[in-house]
Amino acid sequence: MEPTTLTVLVVTASILSSVAVDVGVNTVQDWYDTFYQDAFWSSRKNSPELEAQLAKEEAEINRLIRESDAMNGAAPRL
Repeated sequence: MEPTTLTVLVVTASILSSVAVDVGVNTVQDWYDTFYQDAFWSSRKNSPELEAQLAKEEAEINRLIRESDAMNGAAPRL
C-alpha cells in the first residue's frame, strides 16, 4: 500500500466515523425529545403558586443581569 493511499484511507475513515457519530448523537437527542421529554415533562401538573414563584425568580434574575450590565457598561438587553 502506498503512503498516499493509506493517508486517503485514514482521512476517509475519519470523516465517515465523525458523520456516523453525529448521526448517532442526533438520533439519541431525537429519542430524548420524542419519548422522555414529551412523556414526563409535558404531562406534569402546573400549580399557580409554582408558576408565580417561577415568574418572581425569573424577574429577579433578569433584574440582576440588567444591573450587572449597567455596572459593566454593557449595552442593555431586550
